[in-house]
Amino acid sequence: MADNATLLHWQIRKIASTLFSTPDNAWEILTRNTETDASSYYVTLPSDINKPTEHGADLDYDLKREKFDAFKKWRDLGETSAGKIYDPDIAANYPTLFEYWESELYVYPPIITGLDADYILINIAAEKLDAENVIPMYTLRQNGGDETKAFWFLKIAGLPILDYYNRGLDSYKDKFWNETLLGKLIPFTVLVYVDPANPEIQSETFKQGYIPIYVRDIKFPANGDGPFQLVYVSPSFERDNSGPLTGAFIYKINKEYNPNQ
Repeated sequence: MADNATLLHWQIRKIASTLFSTPDNAWEILTRNTETDASSYYVTLPSDINKPTEHGADLDYDLKREKFDAFKKWRDLGETSAGKIYDPDIAANYPTLFEYWESELYVYPPIITGLDADYILINIAAEKLDAENVIPMYTLRQNGGDETKAFWFLKIAGLPILDYYNRGLDSYKDKFWNETLLGKLIPFTVLVYVDPANPEIQSETFKQGYIPIYVRDIKFPANGDGPFQLVYVSPSFERDNSGPLTGAFIYKINKEYNPNQ
């Protein structure tokens, strides 16, 4: 989605919150431009936009309060945004000074605006199991792909880790798979959990110490009418032989999608 090495702290926070928003809410964020308010769609926002990666006791961002504080700074101190200058002739057309400022001069903080994106790229590190299996099976061993970064995205977004991870932090809860954009972009679904000491012992639900076995599951296919459409898969994920796999999955953002249908 982006290269962390080239991003500012608030941009990383913005991406983390997008990845853990629901797919529909993430679609709203990704399709709105960088000057449009998208605050209601982020799963979390920093309580202080000037400290986007800090988490205090108050985790609820208050847009009305932030806007009023910005207005007072403009009115009392003359602070302006994006080079916009007060025009008394235009201001005279508004009932109040605040309404003029809000309509003509106010600029939404970038931490709450859209991302105006066309594609999403995620990198996945997996391992394909014995090729003799009836269907291809995989493990995700936290080996450096974006599935591993989920832990840090949660920390950055200020979300409870154990709401999304199972105990042991090596597999994910249903909330991760069903309610987050990142979970839906990862092209795997848990088939079964197996005892590493005896793979014949299996469980359909999570058990501490058991290893989750995955099967391929593209939630947003290329020809689908959902919010995202898979347009590229790294060749390594298409090979037949078993072993470690690392590569990218690229999804196009479906601008024709209607979340209200």
